[in-house]
Amino acid sequence: MPHFIHDTCIGCTACATKCPTEAIVGDKKTLHVIIDEKCIDCGVCGNVCPVSCITDQFDRVVPKKKITDRPRPVIDKVNCTGCTYCVDYCPENCLEMTGEGNIQVSTLVREKVCIGCALCAEICPHDAITMTDAVEAKQLISAGVLNQWYIRNAGPDNQPIPQPLPQKPASKSATVEAAT
Repeated sequence: MPHFIHDTCIGCTACATKCPTEAIVGDKKTLHVIIDEKCIDCGVCGNVCPVSCITDQFDRVVPKKKITDRPRPVIDKVNCTGCTYCVDYCPENCLEMTGEGNIQVSTLVREKVCIGCALCAEICPHDAITMTDAVEAKQLISAGVLNQWYIRNAGPDNQPIPQPLPQKPASKSATVEAAT
């Protein structure tokens, strides 16, 4: 169910300009309207509305969030096949294919520009993209589940993070020699 613009709209066009699916229509200084079939409920429109006249499907005013606190795509490079659908579909050009040669995966390269619309996750035919809010992503990074580029199990060069080798227990003779 789509968002709704109330009659307190001042027609500033901020919502129409930022809408990733072009679901908002209206002329400058007139009441804007959201086209139900195009709205994906991302909330970007309400986030940029200066008069807070946009509500969600439960008639709650869409809360304002800093761009860095909006949801982020988390790309599972194991499931990513490099099909480029997400890269082609991203309205803000935040995703790029990275890697070497023929082995490339989608990567969030412009995190601060990402509006968190989730179009990339919806279009992905391999379920390789999930949306994680920024707070949760920061917790996952500090726990080592995600790296700072929001790509699961990958280092900055998109290669798997080297796992430390398990420590071998010291042999008894080495322990005795060290003690003497």
